[in-house]
Amino acid sequence: GAITIAKLSGRPIVPVGIGASRAKYFSSWDRFMLPLPGSKINIIFGKPYYIEQNTNVDVAQNELTTVLNMLNNTAEQHFL
Repeated sequence: GAITIAKLSGRPIVPVGIGASRAKYFSSWDRFMLPLPGSKINIIFGKPYYIEQNTNVDVAQNELTTVLNMLNNTAEQHFL
C-alpha cells in the first residue's frame, strides 16, 4: 500500500487527522467518519513521514497508525 510506495519512491507520507463538529461514524475497520451537512471540520497535518529502505513495513505501519490516531484524536478534541 502507501507505505510500500513511500519506501520505494523515497517520498514521504503526510499524515492527516480530521475532526467534525457533527458526524456519523461507521463501525468499519477504519472507523470511517462522514461529516454531516453544515458541520465544521478541523483538519490537522502531521510531519512528513519518510520510510527508509531498510525499515520493516510492519514497524512503519504501527508507527504511522499511532501518529494517525493521535492526529485524529487531536482534531476531534477541538469540538468537545
